[in-house]
Amino acid sequence: MVTLRTSVSFKDSPVLLAFPGLGLVGTISGRYLVEKLGLKWTGYVHSRSLPPVGKVKEGKLLYPINVFSGEDIHVILSEVGIPEEEVWELAGAIVSKARKDGAKIIYILSGVLMPGGEGVFGIPSNQVARKVMEENNIKPIENGVITGVSAAVLLLARESGVPALLVLGPASNRQDFEASIRVVDAISRLTGKEVPLEELREMAHKYEHEIRMLQKKLETPQTPIYG
Repeated sequence: MVTLRTSVSFKDSPVLLAFPGLGLVGTISGRYLVEKLGLKWTGYVHSRSLPPVGKVKEGKLLYPINVFSGEDIHVILSEVGIPEEEVWELAGAIVSKARKDGAKIIYILSGVLMPGGEGVFGIPSNQVARKVMEENNIKPIENGVITGVSAAVLLLARESGVPALLVLGPASNRQDFEASIRVVDAISRLTGKEVPLEELREMAHKYEHEIRMLQKKLETPQTPIYG
């Protein structure tokens, strides 16, 4: 059984979902937003089916999936992949809480495999979310398939009349900081929260440098060693 355990209300606030996925865009973006917005731990997701993973941050033990909150914004951040058998129940717990509390909208942070893609793309659950998307220059995805928690949340949100928007940064199969920068920038516009991007850009440059150095090392002929 999956339960969302938090005492805070989502009323009139955006709820951000940050789960591992393509390019780890959701996880990278979610962690960065929690840090830069100074959000505090306010709850967690309980399930015996989740991997037994505990994260220690600033001396505090956290759960695999945690809730972080500010005055008028909430982030549900997962450090682990979600077992397939738990996807619908987890999505149901999130959408039910958002509907019951009267959340403003759910934003799902993720990546989309789109080599050379520019900007940010979106998939809305209803017309309210579509209007938000259009007003913030987020391009629609016309055709494709989505899976996992993102799909389950969007579909349940549609059934429940809860505005939800999947925010997608064009990403690669490896950690993609550039895609994460685009998603964080989009969330900054969507929520009206000022989020500095300099540190995330520095992380992107550092990671790309490390990748280039590794590729260069792998391309350099190695002296054979014989036993």
